[in-house]
Amino acid sequence: MKTLHENVRGYLLALLLLTGLHSFVMGQNCIPDKADFSMEFPIAVNTGGYILNAGQISEKENRFKKCVKCSPELVDCPEAPTKIPASAIKSTLYNEAENLRQQLSACSDKTCITGVWLIYGMENGTIRYMFRTGVLKTKQGLTARYPSFDSLKFGQVHIYTGSKFEPLKKDQWKKLQDEYFDKIMVQRFEDSGRPERGGHRRPDGTLESGWKGNSRMLFYSFQEILGFYSKRNPKEETNRLFYCGNIYVNHSAGKFYRTVVNRRHVKHNTFITVDTGEEKGAKDQAITAISVDGADLAHVCPSRCNELEYPSAAELQSIMKKEERRTKNKTK
Repeated sequence: MKTLHENVRGYLLALLLLTGLHSFVMGQNCIPDKADFSMEFPIAVNTGGYILNAGQISEKENRFKKCVKCSPELVDCPEAPTKIPASAIKSTLYNEAENLRQQLSACSDKTCITGVWLIYGMENGTIRYMFRTGVLKTKQGLTARYPSFDSLKFGQVHIYTGSKFEPLKKDQWKKLQDEYFDKIMVQRFEDSGRPERGGHRRPDGTLESGWKGNSRMLFYSFQEILGFYSKRNPKEETNRLFYCGNIYVNHSAGKFYRTVVNRRHVKHNTFITVDTGEEKGAKDQAITAISVDGADLAHVCPSRCNELEYPSAAELQSIMKKEERRTKNKTK
């Protein structure tokens, strides 16, 4: 007859095996803890204006294929997205940023957000995205029409190798960034012209900012990334195993609604899609970097200053409608 100890041991072993099997079925990357978004963050994932539908996703992908090339010889960029297990983003990037946030007394009033700067790089003609964690604090309060954020603290720069995040030293990630700006070609106006060099350099070798310069990096809050993932995978809450699927960083090209010589301007952008249960990288919904589609910032911030500014979803829609009306009036 089995002792109580043996029975308990057998039960725990069976539970462990079942949990492991469930994790394998769900994608082998599940973790038992979920990011806590109970804090009253200034940015909400359901702002609407930053969630793309299938038509918008297709439009941005087609614009990227047409307007962004990966060499001065106008070679097409490889289209495959960067595929990363959601659990790796949670356990490496999110946890690192949360550790930074908890060290800052300025964040004790729950007005800080954590996120990742997506740095553009290139390796042997292939776009490589690098990830730098950080903490931002709101400057104008939660009810501001344009919430502004100061960057309080930065973490390491990482690159995803296909199996894990690896930290990069500055000379390593700068080398990838320099190749990107020396090779990337962008067609500035979708309806005319030809691709031109995206990384304009001054005589001293530094990169030129302003409208001629392409984006250098974009910012996504973890509330946006992991909140969007959780919203698309509600069954994980029932199963109590989280981030079992993958997150995809997709190439895109955005059109700025602030005008240059009375025309909208094209820049390299990204959007994020996620696995939804059995559907891998479902492209009926995505989130895009607010700093590109929502504000005239990507050529300046966060690469050249420590402040980010976001319009509200309603304000973004207003900007878009005004621009559309102005464009129609000019073509009459």
